Amino acid sequence: MTFTIRSLPDSDALLAGRAPRDTDGFKSEHLQILYRNTDEPWSDPAEHRHEESDECFLVLQGTLVVEVEGVRHQVGPRAVCFFGRGTIHRLIEAHGHVECLIIRAPSLDDKHYSSIEDWQWPNFLL
Repeated sequence: MTFTIRSLPDSDALLAGRAPRDTDGFKSEHLQILYRNTDEPWSDPAEHRHEESDECFLVLQGTLVVEVEGVRHQVGPRAVCFFGRGTIHRLIEAHGHVECLIIRAPSLDDKHYSSIEDWQWPNFLL
């Protein structure tokens, strides 16, 4: 049996996934959880989809603006949004101090951008 309990970190972190950076992360082949806790602006470089996994954003603080198949939506504090596999979406911008969880399952490398060939993972995931 595997069981882990930890406090959320003070900064961005991969809490669960195939290759967590440190001992704060839980190694999982089936679940990916990214934790964002930042005042820095961030966005996706282009619209994308996940071929095999579902994704959700659980916003604890701040506001995210997401675009789903060309329509923009605000996801405010204490709200959650879901993207089923294959749904074309993009994080347009973050407003204010943002604290959120980005959850994807199964944890696969299935992110496909519509218009970017040489995209790189953000530094906090490397």
